[in-house]
Amino acid sequence: MRYLFLELEGDIKDEQDENIEILTIAGKWIEEESKKERSFFRIIKPHNVDKIRSETLTLLHIAKNILEEAHGIKDVSEKFQQTFPKIDILVVWNRETIRLFEKMVVLTDMKRVWQDVIILQDLILSLDIVAKNTGASFEKMLARYHVRFNPNLFHIAKHDVEYLKDLFYMEKHIDKLISKSFKEQSNNWSPVVDIIENDNIIILSAELAGVNEEDMEVNISEGILSISGVKKSLEEEYSSDDYFYKIESVSGKFCRSFAIPANINTSAVKASLKDGVLKIILQKTNKQNSKTIKIKSE
Repeated sequence: MRYLFLELEGDIKDEQDENIEILTIAGKWIEEESKKERSFFRIIKPHNVDKIRSETLTLLHIAKNILEEAHGIKDVSEKFQQTFPKIDILVVWNRETIRLFEKMVVLTDMKRVWQDVIILQDLILSLDIVAKNTGASFEKMLARYHVRFNPNLFHIAKHDVEYLKDLFYMEKHIDKLISKSFKEQSNNWSPVVDIIENDNIIILSAELAGVNEEDMEVNISEGILSISGVKKSLEEEYSSDDYFYKIESVSGKFCRSFAIPANINTSAVKASLKDGVLKIILQKTNKQNSKTIKIKSE
């Protein structure tokens, strides 16, 4: 498995995408089988250096003259793709990182070589009762999972991506930190998903045999498409008097999330369920919004 831990920082003046300048990008690539690692960090030259807020430069520890000498976003994107040609799973901290990265992908026509995205903040919130009750800020979760970090280097992309990697591998042992009762309730599995893309559409096909239409949901919000639901166990389908010799089928809650391009028309998304396969068709356009998609049986 090849993971890419990704962090971006930008100057966000308001909620309009046009006013976001991506200033830094950092990546940490790990191939688990071979233990190989690669690191990437670049400062990106903004369209207008003079319009970047001084407080942003202070937060990111970047001097204005460094920004003026940096490479443009397309050059950085090309180098990024050369450094990480093969990625299985993209790991980010929150949805804001995905939003910034999707902006970069659209601006530079970056190839999508990753198969899946893990939003670590969402994952922790779904598994960790304490984090869900107290809030899962990056700094709080670093402390909760005993990840060592230097506060003086906090919120600098090239250091944050290292903290993200350490937090991810601590989270893989999350069962040591959550209650036994909650572990018994979290019977999760992951459906297989195929993705096909051309110039006009993106098609996602998820294998969901045995899952009823009313027990699944497709949602798009803030650039993330999520497929979630629950597959009932055999014990729920049969009488308590029945004896099971063997049970190999999976059951329980499931959720798959994927980052989608900013140029997807969410009002035209179609979802259909046929022969146990959920098919989602995404039409490309220049618009982006949020919508819950109704699944239609065929």
